Amino acid sequence: MLRTISAVIAAAAGSAAMGGTITTDFSGFSNGANVEGATFNAGSLAEFVATSAGNNLGLRIFDTTPGGVNQNQGDNDLLLPGYGNALILQDKHNPGSQPNDASEGGTISFAFVAATQLVSIDLIDIDRGARTTITLTDGDGDTRVFNVPNNWTGERGHQGSTGVGTLDLAANNQVGFKSKVATFSDTGLFDLAGVVSMDIYFRGSAALDNLIAYAPNPGPMVPLPAPAMLGLAGLGCVSSIRRRLN
Repeated sequence: MLRTISAVIAAAAGSAAMGGTITTDFSGFSNGANVEGATFNAGSLAEFVATSAGNNLGLRIFDTTPGGVNQNQGDNDLLLPGYGNALILQDKHNPGSQPNDASEGGTISFAFVAATQLVSIDLIDIDRGARTTITLTDGDGDTRVFNVPNNWTGERGHQGSTGVGTLDLAANNQVGFKSKVATFSDTGLFDLAGVVSMDIYFRGSAALDNLIAYAPNPGPMVPLPAPAMLGLAGLGCVSSIRRRLN
């Protein structure tokens, strides 16, 4: 019951549906909120559970608003106008409520409840020491692995960098800051429309935001309980028999 309640809250707070897409923007949570193991987009075509691994303190919410609660708290390179909340790995040296992205890096994992078509994700502060690997796995176990080089977004305010870049999950050879190129490799069998997991490995401090998935019907899906489904099947059989008798 507790998981169900938390999932509904996360779904309402963490995503927005628009124009056939579902955007997980991590809104609705307080700054520093612990979202390790949280369910996002519950009941939709993009429902997933978020977990982490590595030498860090797990998943936290970071408010990127310039002049907001995190201004001059040690992470000004994550302050971005118009982005709101982002997702970080909490630094192991900061066990308190103040969010701080982990200099030691680590892995953020999204496990999708059903095969999902992914579109893009925003990466923040992939600077000189934050080379990133993103592994997408489809329902058949085939993978697409992105290698995002150091300094692909640059650090906000340094040499004209905005500090953020959108990675198109369908495109190869994407040019970022200072002509750094993000590439992917796969076997050719990978299905971007059938992703069941996504693992983002940061080799240094960084953040992510705005995971976009495509949904033919962006509204929530409410599956019928098993007895109801059986009842509908039974009605279908009765209707078929009556047609034959008539």
